[in-house]
Amino acid sequence: QEVKRGMLEKATRGEPMSRQFGYDLINKKLVPNEDAEIVRRIFRAYADGQGMRRIAQDLGNAGVRTKRGNPPDNRFIEYTLHNPVYIGKIRWSRDGRAASMRKYDSENVLLFDGNHEPLIDLDLWKKVQDMMKDEKKKYQKYQRREQPVGYMLKGLMRCSDCGATLCLALAKGPYPCLQCHNYARGSCKTSHSITVEKADKMVIDGLRQALGTLEFTIHPAKVEASTTEIDYDKLIRADEIMLQKAKDAYMAGIDTIEEYGENKRRIMNHIDELTAERNAQQKTDHIDQTDYAEKIVDVLRLLESDADPQAKNEALRTIIDKIVFDRKASKIEIFFYY
Repeated sequence: QEVKRGMLEKATRGEPMSRQFGYDLINKKLVPNEDAEIVRRIFRAYADGQGMRRIAQDLGNAGVRTKRGNPPDNRFIEYTLHNPVYIGKIRWSRDGRAASMRKYDSENVLLFDGNHEPLIDLDLWKKVQDMMKDEKKKYQKYQRREQPVGYMLKGLMRCSDCGATLCLALAKGPYPCLQCHNYARGSCKTSHSITVEKADKMVIDGLRQALGTLEFTIHPAKVEASTTEIDYDKLIRADEIMLQKAKDAYMAGIDTIEEYGENKRRIMNHIDELTAERNAQQKTDHIDQTDYAEKIVDVLRLLESDADPQAKNEALRTIIDKIVFDRKASKIEIFFYY
């Protein structure tokens, strides 16, 4: 417990727990080194639309190596893009594992102001975090945008019986068909075979119908929270606990009144900053149906153009969480997200 308390106190003072890629650790302070520009390059490349795998490959081909001497991989790029140290923050996991296990939304993850120079400005940081959040909405587990897309509905249409994705399957006739992935493996008992052409038409017709009625079934996106969605209430509660501990230390004679006053001032300032950020980023859950309809109009316009399947798939993923196909009723239900 004393070790954990000591580490927490270090984090609250803005002191790093270890050296980070792009920095050297000198006199308990992170100092930018020659790898700092690589960090900036990673953020700029992702903001410009490059996928994590492509960024890792480009860096590896350029001779870049991680702290352990290995070529960068997807996990390295993902960890870098999620690391708030690059905007001047210190991240500390109370259980010692949450951040390293990519559980950025864990209640054990706390953020504090660091005493080091940021490598990334807040505008670029927020843009990248929003892009990663959008990508997680579009691509569920085992789906990545780097995968080739040969048909418009790839990864979007689901079986009404078991919920599995409808995948491209061999057809008896000359037309490509979709089929329930689990049915093809024998674990789903109901065939959901449908030609790609018919499925595309049903979706386009379904979007037109939603526009006509302005009725949209909104499905909560299954997104792992990240530093994009900061739990300000959790951070404020943690600061309030620290404030009480500082008072207890003073009352017990461990800290002087000057030390207590300094700790109180620093923690209260941090609470004020968090409160201001929380108030600035609060968003309403109300859906403006007219504005949402305009998004669907834009997507429909692209679907009816000569754009390639991948572009159409990307467009659909900006508004659709999933499409459930009921073959028995010969209908679909479109679940949007906002």
